[in-house]
Amino acid sequence: MIDDLNQVPADVIEQARRLSGFDRRAFLWSRVTHANRAFLDWFTSDVIDGDADVASWGRGRILVPELTLTDLLTRSGADVVGPLDGPGETSWSRIEFDEVYAFPHRHAGAPATVHSDLPYSWSPPPAVTAITLGSAQLRPVDRTDVAVRRWMACRMAGRAATDLGRLTDIDRAASILRIELDALSADARKALHGLVAEVTASAEGVPGFRGPDSLYE
Repeated sequence: MIDDLNQVPADVIEQARRLSGFDRRAFLWSRVTHANRAFLDWFTSDVIDGDADVASWGRGRILVPELTLTDLLTRSGADVVGPLDGPGETSWSRIEFDEVYAFPHRHAGAPATVHSDLPYSWSPPPAVTAITLGSAQLRPVDRTDVAVRRWMACRMAGRAATDLGRLTDIDRAASILRIELDALSADARKALHGLVAEVTASAEGVPGFRGPDSLYE
C-alpha cells in the first residue's frame, strides 16, 4: 500500500489515467492507505488529470491568520502572527491585493509566511489558514506590527462598507463599526486611529493601505 502520495509510482499514475469514473477511484483507493484517501480528489485533479510533479505535489503553504474581526481586534499583533511560526523562508510578507484577494476579502492584505516544507497532509493550527503556494501574490513587509495594524484597519473598513467615509473620528467610527473601544487591543486602537486618519485625509487606494506607515506606528 502507498502511504505517501509524493511517492506514487509512475506506472500507477499511468494506469489511473487510462481509467475513469468509479473504476479510477476504486483503483486508487485500492493502492493507497486509508489516511491518504481523503487527498485523492486533490491528487487526481493535479497529478492524474493535470501535469503537477508527483514528488513536489501538495508541498508547502502560505500561512495567514484566520480570525473573525472581533477576535482580531482584541488580540495583540504578536498574538495574531505568533501561530504563523514565522518568518518562514522568505521573511514576513502580506497577501497582495489582486483579482482573487481583492478588498474586502478577509485575507487580502493579511500578514503571511511561506513554509515550503509542509506536506500535503498538514493541517493548520487554530487561528491559522493555509493557502496553496503560488495561488496568492506576496509583498514583503519590514515590520509585522505595522502589517497587522494595516490589516486590522482594512478589515474594519470592510465592515464599514458604504459608511467608510463617515469614519472621521474615533467615537463615530466605533459606533458605525459596532465595536467597543475598551475591548480593543493596543494594536487595534492604533489601527483604528490610522484608518480614521486615512479617511479624514481623503486618501485613495485600499483602506488600511492608503497612508504612510507612520499612521500605523
